[in-house]
Amino acid sequence: MKVIVVGAGIIGASIAYHLTRRGAEVEIVEAERPGAGTSTATFAYLNAIRHPKPYAVFRLAALDDWHRLAAEIDAQDLVHADGALFCADNPGDTTQLEGHAADAADIGLATEWLSRDAVMRDLEPDLNLPDTGQPVLRIPQEGRLDVAPMIARLLAAAEVQGAHRRKGFVSAIEPAGNGVIVRTDGGISAADQAVVCAGARSADVLATAGIRLPIETRPGVIIVTRPTALRLKHVVYGRKVHFTPDGGGRILAGQTDYRTAMPKPQEVAAQARETLALLRPLLRGFDDADPECTRVGVRPIPGDGLPMVGPVPDLKGVYIAVSHSGISLAALIGACAAAEITDGTPPAPLLPYRPARFTEEASAKADFAPWAPGDVDWAARTPARSDP
Repeated sequence: MKVIVVGAGIIGASIAYHLTRRGAEVEIVEAERPGAGTSTATFAYLNAIRHPKPYAVFRLAALDDWHRLAAEIDAQDLVHADGALFCADNPGDTTQLEGHAADAADIGLATEWLSRDAVMRDLEPDLNLPDTGQPVLRIPQEGRLDVAPMIARLLAAAEVQGAHRRKGFVSAIEPAGNGVIVRTDGGISAADQAVVCAGARSADVLATAGIRLPIETRPGVIIVTRPTALRLKHVVYGRKVHFTPDGGGRILAGQTDYRTAMPKPQEVAAQARETLALLRPLLRGFDDADPECTRVGVRPIPGDGLPMVGPVPDLKGVYIAVSHSGISLAALIGACAAAEITDGTPPAPLLPYRPARFTEEASAKADFAPWAPGDVDWAARTPARSDP
């Protein structure tokens, strides 16, 4: 079986790797460079907390699957399960966190409550948490992913098993006999199956075949600091800002940001300055220099906020895998999708996330409200803009 994988982000790389493990002939088509889209412009938080139970169970299984996959490709150093910390500064926020902790316990996700002093003494000596009198919630099983190196390892492992990669911008996908044709600016390829993992461009790729599926795009802004001498292991949700290690002593930080239009350069710069100002008092000895870089990632969000994985309705030979939480889910989605594509039987974990659900009237609209205490929704405070 030959399969063309469209997109070499974290989901596409995982699917390509798992397909080669199952004996498929794999061609990977990427318009730019691996991970050039959302995958490397994201917070990269591996998490399962604060989701409805069936989806939370799926996410928890996905966290576990990253360790399985990392061991297979000798990439254990890229999956960091050092935990996540949630800090509140008032009783109302603590009540919200207590609800998240109760839901986590219901699915077997461990949580623990710690004092501010214990966190700074025993876990994160370079944190400078405010003395609010509120406890800190820790989720030990969560963590973060080194995304770009993981994509590289997955693609290298796939190529060792026979996959080949080429650069090309997909202009059309067409059924052809019992298979499919993928047209790019670099030529035409034929295969038994095509898998669309193009992230924010997935809807556009499918539209070339006349298929409309509800995949929204939501830009978000994050900053990466210059290298520092700070010690930090956890993903940290402080009030209004969240941050995590990003390699080489850098800190990656952002705010809740679900705006609907691409921000103008001055808006990006303003949010970067505000994010840095929020971050500065939470870290001891933090250099207040400008960020090393600012990234704008465009999240692909299926219409109900849940993953969209499976055969595309009314388009023979085409499979789609797209999710807002691609970083958390990519290992499990890759394994399950590859199994279905090669065997023809959908694994049970994927059944709630089929694209065909969007042909039903019951398909619901997602709620993208902030979900951690103190988060501010930039879409609510920044007027949407349609101009570039």
